[in-house]
Amino acid sequence: MFYKIALVLCFLAVALSVPMKKVYSPAYSYCPDGWMRFKESCFYIEMKKMDFQEAQLTCMERGATMFVADTVEEWLEVTAHTPLNYWSWAGLRYDNDAKQATWRGSGGGLAVSALDWLNSPVTAENNGMNPVARCVAHYNGDVGKSYSFYYHCGMDFYSICEKNATLLEVPAGQGF
Repeated sequence: MFYKIALVLCFLAVALSVPMKKVYSPAYSYCPDGWMRFKESCFYIEMKKMDFQEAQLTCMERGATMFVADTVEEWLEVTAHTPLNYWSWAGLRYDNDAKQATWRGSGGGLAVSALDWLNSPVTAENNGMNPVARCVAHYNGDVGKSYSFYYHCGMDFYSICEKNATLLEVPAGQGF
């Protein structure tokens, strides 16, 4: 009896020490080809440079909005996939009547002060915002050199689109 218990305990110890891959149902894990996944969203890094308005329209044509970060973790993970040593638009813009920049396509989003801004103290004006520079772009530099800054919305940068992965249609043959 002792040997059977010892054998079962050894088996359990080995089974629990083997890393397990998380498996999700296809409906939960699906992102379209060319999109990457982070938690419950799919992200597309647009490799054609365009102005802010064009980027918004392109995301809409893809059934998405411009990237709206909900957490610092999401911001860092997604922006790390943008082209190295280049600028990319996120869905953040300063409107005339606002006290600070607001995220496009969402009622929420990460607090603007939590982003990785170029200059301290973190104020819109200290980071380039002026009557003509009202859209936020993120620079993906080498380790520790990434930051956000306001630019004229008509400048051409890469951009990031986002859509909810849990609301996507699953291709035929991949559903339940």
